[in-house]
Amino acid sequence: MRLAILSDVHGNVLALEKVLAHLSGYAPDQIVCLGDVAANGACPQEALHRIRDLSCPVIMGNMDAFVLNTSLYDKPNGVSAYYHETSIWAAERLNAEDKAYIAGFTPHLSIYEYGMRVLCYHGSPRNFDEGIAIDTPDSQLKDMLGDFDAHVYIGGHTHAQMLRRWGDKTIINPGSVGLAWEPDPEGHRPVSYAEYALLDLHRSKDVNVQFFRLPYDAKSYHQQMRDVGLPNAEWLIERWSTS
Repeated sequence: MRLAILSDVHGNVLALEKVLAHLSGYAPDQIVCLGDVAANGACPQEALHRIRDLSCPVIMGNMDAFVLNTSLYDKPNGVSAYYHETSIWAAERLNAEDKAYIAGFTPHLSIYEYGMRVLCYHGSPRNFDEGIAIDTPDSQLKDMLGDFDAHVYIGGHTHAQMLRRWGDKTIINPGSVGLAWEPDPEGHRPVSYAEYALLDLHRSKDVNVQFFRLPYDAKSYHQQMRDVGLPNAEWLIERWSTS
């Protein structure tokens, strides 16, 4: 069985279309979206509709929950404040039908194949605000995952591609379709790569993962931001890495 795993589209349809065109050549049996579909990008409604058209399961991300209830989080300070404003802007551009669709996103999803359980979630199985990183201590992983037994765990949220072994378990993060990041002293800096992963499950219970980082035209996307009046567009464009 082959799964295509997408996460953190963040309203970037240009990057999403890049991913969908690429993965079509790999003939996945199932596409799964790990959430954070609309907020923080130039085309929140268009991104949401494109995901809906795939008829794939979608996990509830923290920013999906936020566009349903913009009082969910207090306005933060620093870099996060800029993204907070773009998320409110996204919520204002979604209609009642759009929000009803988002309200149907599931907190997590189990896929069973060849006697294996694959557990999909946004941040962690217990909380979409939690992120699992390559250096998350094993003791913390036990707290996050211990009540959710699976062979393979797949989550997003951190915008960082990851393959990690935890005992006999596999933990995967496909990265971010629409807002891939690189580390920066002042916070995360966006990069012009559309990220996703393919997961192959075998009858032998072997698990194979392929990660993809597809370059896309940042200048075109930046112009989209300006054209639609995305709040803080110039700030975000200035931060965008050219590497």
